[in-house]
Amino acid sequence: MQMRLISRSQLIQGWCDLVTTAAAALVAAGASMTIETGLLLAGLSVIPPVMLRMLWPTTAPVTVAQIIHDAERQRS
Repeated sequence: MQMRLISRSQLIQGWCDLVTTAAAALVAAGASMTIETGLLLAGLSVIPPVMLRMLWPTTAPVTVAQIIHDAERQRS
């Protein structure tokens, strides 16, 4: 899947949905829900989206063609 076809918010929503589904499956399978397990699941659902939000580029990188075009325009 190309990253241009999915937005940052859609990717974060998908991650949170995945963690929520995994937590529900664990509880349904009979796993004990302790404070440590809850904190682990909370960390898994919060930390990756925050990191993704910080590292995702906000603007498209400048291409070589744009640099050449700007240089030619400045010469004229």
